[in-house]
Amino acid sequence: RLGGRRVIGRGTTDGKGRIRARFTAPRYRGTRGTREVTLSVSDGSRVATTTFRLSPLSASFSPRSGNPASLRVRWRVLGLGPRRGVYVHYLDPKGRHRRTVRIGTSDRVCGALKTGPIALFPFRWSYGTWTLQIDGARRFSPRTRPRLEITFAITREGASLAATRRRAAPRG
Repeated sequence: RLGGRRVIGRGTTDGKGRIRARFTAPRYRGTRGTREVTLSVSDGSRVATTTFRLSPLSASFSPRSGNPASLRVRWRVLGLGPRRGVYVHYLDPKGRHRRTVRIGTSDRVCGALKTGPIALFPFRWSYGTWTLQIDGARRFSPRTRPRLEITFAITREGASLAATRRRAAPRG
């Protein structure tokens, strides 16, 4: 049972009472923090339980505007998994992959990463709307899951986060 209510499957144990099973974690409802969920297994008379944490898949940086030539931002990423490299893949305004930058390693159970100030564009950029794909893959692929995409518009008047297109592709 998951969360004490929903039956998620049936199975058998080996001679030592061990059980091995896979299940799909429930969808995270909400946008912040972590949620603890209880998983229990019963043979009818005895019950064994364990807990695990769920977290939303999110990525953001601040400040959200400034001169792209000198803009230094602090990244916050959550939900990619523990002890994984976190990468930003830059897609130029024409949709071509331009560069991949590793911004750090997630360090907590739910894959949290907070960076110090780092250059948002550590290379020569051009005007237009850039797509920044954040994920745990060293090489860029538009099919990587989980991933997040943030668009960032650079105009002659300045640069800012384009909040109109922020998408997440969940696991699985």
